[in-house]
Amino acid sequence: MSTAGKVHRKQPSPKVPHKICIGHKWCEEALHRDRPRAVALCKIRRSRMSKKSPIHKLPYQRLFCRIAQNFMAGIRLQSSEVIGVQEASEAHRGGLFEDANL
Repeated sequence: MSTAGKVHRKQPSPKVPHKICIGHKWCEEALHRDRPRAVALCKIRRSRMSKKSPIHKLPYQRLFCRIAQNFMAGIRLQSSEVIGVQEASEAHRGGLFEDANL
């Protein structure tokens, strides 16, 4: 019986999904569950640390200028002022979400 230069390789076994069992101590230790509020707080912290703003600058600037016009007609705002107010409002919003989850 000749193999004609071919090397036989061991076939990998088919992957079997892990079964979830209930009631066994070894199985309960393997399961990992986060506390109910931990995931939400982690998402809030991640969004606070990211440089990307959840609210786009131009729509926020239009809305802010429209509201400012209602309080004082003919007001002109610098773009740095609007960006500062946007960052402060996003920080406040993040604090409100954190307080709501506690």
